Order: sequence, then C-alpha cells, then structure tokens
Amino acid sequence: SGDELAVRMAYKYRERDGFGRDGLTGKPLNDKRDDQYARFQARWAPASSGFEAVFGFDWNKSNDSGQLAGATGINPLVVGPAAAQALEAAYLHRKSDWYVGYNTSDTDTNALYQPSNHVDGWGTSLRLSAELGAITAKSITAYRKLDSSGYIDLDGTPASFLEPYNRYRSKGVSQEFQLSGTIGEFSWIGGVFYFQEKNTEQSDARIFAGPWFRNYADIVNESYAGYVQGYYQISDRLRATAGF
Repeated sequence: SGDELAVRMAYKYRERDGFGRDGLTGKPLNDKRDDQYARFQARWAPASSGFEAVFGFDWNKSNDSGQLAGATGINPLVVGPAAAQALEAAYLHRKSDWYVGYNTSDTDTNALYQPSNHVDGWGTSLRLSAELGAITAKSITAYRKLDSSGYIDLDGTPASFLEPYNRYRSKGVSQEFQLSGTIGEFSWIGGVFYFQEKNTEQSDARIFAGPWFRNYADIVNESYAGYVQGYYQISDRLRATAGF
C-alpha cells in the first residue's frame, strides 16, 4: 500500500514498408513487418523493513523480409560471357533504378531459405536488498535468452550463386552477492559474481546450386569473480580508495 509497491511498464511497436521490392515476387525488402519491444519492472519495499525487491522483465521480437541485395557487376570469367551478358541485361542494378527492381529471391532455393531476418529474445532479473544492522546484503540474479536467424541471397539475381543462412541461439545466467557497509569515515563493499552462457552458431551456404555446407559450433563461456573495495573519507574534498 502507499509507496511500498511501484510498477513501470512500456511497450513499443514499429512497422514500415520496405526500401525496395523484389522484382520477381513483388515483396518488400528491408521492411519491418513485426518489430515489438516490451518491458516490465516492479519494486516492493515494505515501510520500515529495510528490505527491497526489484523484479524486471523485457521481451523483444523482430521480423522482416531480408536485406537489400543488388548485382552491380557480373564477372564473365566466373559464369561465362553469355550468362554474364544475360544476367546484366536483366538484373544489373544501375543508379536509375536503385530503389526499385531488387531481384533477390532465388527461385531454386528451398522455401525455408527465402530472404528474411528473425529475432526473438527475452530476459529477466531479480534484485534483493536487505539492511542487516550496519551491513547491507544484496543479491542480483539475471537470465537472458536469444534466438535469431536470417537468410540472404547475396548475388541479387534469381541464379544460385551464393546463399548463406545463419542462426544464433544463446542463453545465459548470472548471479552476484554483495555485502557493504559504513563505519564512521570508512565505507566498504565486497562480493562474488558468476556468469555462464551457452551458445550455438549455425551457418549454411551453397555455391552455384551445389550441396549445402554447414558450419556448426557449440560455445560455453563461464566467468567467476570476487572483489573487495574500501573508501576512507580523509576530508570533505579528499578520499582514499583501495580495492582488489
């Protein structure tokens, strides 16, 4: 009741048409179809208790129909003079049509690999603080998860030249404990910290309509830390600090 409980919320939604269009499908490119972000935070601090709890949560989601890619030149030594001439005549990206006629969808690829970008992530945290006489004890816990993927047709033509697909997934947790206090002119803080993150990275690509090649990686990061620091107020304008 009263000032013991406070809540804060925010939400954002964004949508826009693309800066170009696929010349084969007519779909917009570099657009924002579904870009959302939400945040929630609540603070509970019972009167005269010396205790405080702050909970936070955030979420974001974004989808679009892929990056713009336009062919500005084709090497006849790679595809042959006849093919280079035909592709340049149909798909070469000139200054006169820079904002229209992007031909980035490859009709030979799997439907799962059409130009696109997807991001979905969320995180949460909990901060607990308690006054224990002359000492303040604090705990900070956090968790975050992210999943993103995207496909790009880099050549900007319907031909199967270079078509990478990438996906990145991550989840991480952290925990910190702190103790702090003040005795006269001397104040101090100390704590321990732990962090762990697990990721997977996937990259698929093929060249000239050949087989798909995949690079895949599992990644684990861990961090441990301990710290202590003290401050002594020598005068109103001078303070000494030491820490490790």
